[in-house]
Amino acid sequence: MKRIQFFSLLLLMTITLTSVTAQRADRSKQRKGDRMEQLDLTDAQRSQIEALKADMKADREALAKQSLTAEERKVAMKQIKEEYKTALDAILTDSQRAQFAEMKADRKRKFGKRGDRADKQQRRQDRAAKMADELDLTEAQRSQMAELMQAQKEEMKQLREQDLTKEERKAAAKEIRERYKTQQRSLLTASQQAKLDDMRADRKGKKGRKRGLSRQR
Repeated sequence: MKRIQFFSLLLLMTITLTSVTAQRADRSKQRKGDRMEQLDLTDAQRSQIEALKADMKADREALAKQSLTAEERKVAMKQIKEEYKTALDAILTDSQRAQFAEMKADRKRKFGKRGDRADKQQRRQDRAAKMADELDLTEAQRSQMAELMQAQKEEMKQLREQDLTKEERKAAAKEIRERYKTQQRSLLTASQQAKLDDMRADRKGKKGRKRGLSRQR
């Protein structure tokens, strides 16, 4: 009976994913639109910024498909962000730049915890990139892995919007992680799967040793 209820819950979550995603996208666009409205942009500036955003998105997508080490990927992403900031500063006037900087500072103070979550997500991406290098993934595998990671991220984000108990949320999150782990594993060759198992066992052993040292202290 419990098993039936659990899968019924997962089905309900799946049905609501589309509407939740649309609502979140609308809210995000509204917030960004409000911030831009405060800068009193001209029509020319709006067009330039939209084109700049499209270019940055294309650069990020292209980067995700490249065969790079974790450190190289981090450096490349930092460069993309710096180029975007430089281009944006060139579009804005002095007063708009000052106002935008103040808005960003206010947002950082208000949403500091979300910034912490973003840092955790960046660390996960760095670990994934490092693992891809160690497994010697092909370009096709890297691209497919990136798509799965993005899909998993979206499902987890949508899960946080659901009105669930702590136990229901925990069970649903575990199901999502296990499902994507299985899909990611299916993309690997037999030798890559064996190496991945060794890497995970080694990482698990290191965590166990760290916990043991902490208890001794």
